[in-house]
Amino acid sequence: RNPLELASIVDSLGRYYNTAEVAVEVPGPGVATVGKLVEIGYPQLYKYDTDKYGWRTDMSTRNHLIATLLDSVRGADAVIRDRDTLDECYNLIRNPRNMKIEAREGTYDDRMMSLGIALQCIRVNPFFEPRKKNAIGSRRLTSMVTQKPVGFRRKATGY
Repeated sequence: RNPLELASIVDSLGRYYNTAEVAVEVPGPGVATVGKLVEIGYPQLYKYDTDKYGWRTDMSTRNHLIATLLDSVRGADAVIRDRDTLDECYNLIRNPRNMKIEAREGTYDDRMMSLGIALQCIRVNPFFEPRKKNAIGSRRLTSMVTQKPVGFRRKATGY
C-alpha cells in the first residue's frame, strides 16, 4: 500500500481501538503517512519532539529501542507470544563492520521493531495508573538495561 492509503487504514484501526496512540516510523515513507494523519485530525499521534510526529528511527533511537525491548523481555515486563516476532529477536546480531544491531542476513526485524516502538510509547506515555509491583499484568518498564545478564525464557524456533 502507499503511505497515504496506509494513513486511512491506521486512522480507522486507531479509532476502532479507542483512539489508540499511533507511532508511525519516520523518516522514510512514514513521513507522508504522518502528514496525512495530521491532516485528517487523528487525535493520538506519538511525538518525538514538541511538534514533530512519529517515531524517529536513527542509530541512537534504534539502539535505545532494542535495549528497552530486550530489557522488557528479560524482565518479563513484555511477553512475546508470536513465534515470528520471537524468532526475529533471536536473529539479532551486531554487525562487526558498522557495530549496528540488526537482523541476521536473510532475516527481518520489522515485527521486533514495531514491538519495540510500542514499548517506547508505553515508557513515554503509559495511559494507565501504575499497578503494584506483584500484581498480575504488572508493567515495570523502569530500567533501560538490566545490570545482570538474564537469558530469554525460551529457545529460538525455526532457524
